[in-house]
Amino acid sequence: MKLKEIESALQQVPNFTKPIITLEQYTTPAKLGSLVLHYMDLNGDIQGLELADLGCGCGIFTLGCYLLGSRKVLAVDIDQDALELCEKTLKKFISDQREKVTLINADVLTLLGDVKYESCVDVVVMNPPFGTKNNRGLDMKFLRVAAFMARSTRCTSHPLANT
Repeated sequence: MKLKEIESALQQVPNFTKPIITLEQYTTPAKLGSLVLHYMDLNGDIQGLELADLGCGCGIFTLGCYLLGSRKVLAVDIDQDALELCEKTLKKFISDQREKVTLINADVLTLLGDVKYESCVDVVVMNPPFGTKNNRGLDMKFLRVAAFMARSTRCTSHPLANT
């Protein structure tokens, strides 16, 4: 799938109507999401693999991973409304999403230490909260969960992520 095609699909993902600031619900722009996912795909980090999208929100990375040929995506978010928005978006693109995407309503941090989630996916993709709203260090906690869940500890960062 070409970069422009990914971006075009991701532009159809709706934004939060009432973002919960304490959860740091910031929508990932379609352009940035498509660049990150395209870069991951070029590095062999999506196609045919099982992925987790931690703090999936509206589902921009979840949808993108599906469209780029992931075998399965585990989408986790603490906000049930966000998961419902994600599910609604997925239904536009996937006839039977339950085979390819599993939505879990949970605090990402509760997955750490749960044997069921240890090394359960090949790759974790996320735009984590940065811990600026009364939860300092939350980004590092998300990274610990990601390392716990991923079968590989290799980290691929998009070049634009540091700009």
